[in-house]
Amino acid sequence: MSIWFNVTSSCSWSYHHGPRSEDDWSGYVEFVRETGKTVGDGGVALTIAFKTTTPSALQRRSLSDAFLNERRFSRLAGHAFVTDSARIRGVITAVNWVTKKPFREEVFSSPKNALKWLSEVSAQPIDTERVWNEIVRTVPEEALWVE
Repeated sequence: MSIWFNVTSSCSWSYHHGPRSEDDWSGYVEFVRETGKTVGDGGVALTIAFKTTTPSALQRRSLSDAFLNERRFSRLAGHAFVTDSARIRGVITAVNWVTKKPFREEVFSSPKNALKWLSEVSAQPIDTERVWNEIVRTVPEEALWVE
């Protein structure tokens, strides 16, 4: 497995590491769809992509379709995307300049900075320490981002 995800303290999070299988990606897209159906007003989302590859065109399309088909994403207060790849950060920043999402999105190079920002934009209290501890408990040690 190379993608882990959950909801902790009003924060939907996903953690990506290494190459992704089609099964991993399909499970992740389904998680995104479910998040889109259940997100409450002012909720937030966190995506961490650490030592991973960019998704294929087909994978990007399936994720885009999931976002477009779930109207409740307009209730999302913010999405923080964290990656150790300067190239991926640049691509996402450029895409954000030309696309309009129904929520705020920022790109980070540090999970802790991303969690801090999410706690500031969320309409609901977020226990950032609890979110990070849940990620640490869920993701195998060899795949964890160490700051």
